[in-house]
Amino acid sequence: MLKSKKILIAVLVAVVAIVATIFTFFQKNLGGDSGGAVAYVDTISNIMGSTGGGNDRYSGVVEAQQSVKVNKNQEKKIEQVFVSVGDQVIP
Repeated sequence: MLKSKKILIAVLVAVVAIVATIFTFFQKNLGGDSGGAVAYVDTISNIMGSTGGGNDRYSGVVEAQQSVKVNKNQEKKIEQVFVSVGDQVIP
């Protein structure tokens, strides 16, 4: 009887350890922990200013943060180009 109790206790401890490990894994890897970062949510009308006048917080010129030169492989052919120099972004 004493031997079966020891085995039962060992199995229960192992099961609890496995469940705790699985719970910790899912909490860390599936977005359960925000890492202390706070996400603020606001409506577009509130961000842009619902008064309709004057506060252009998000106006201005958009500039590239980084430029990358891409070289074409001479053995391949470009079939179609979707943009050209000077194309404008339409919101």
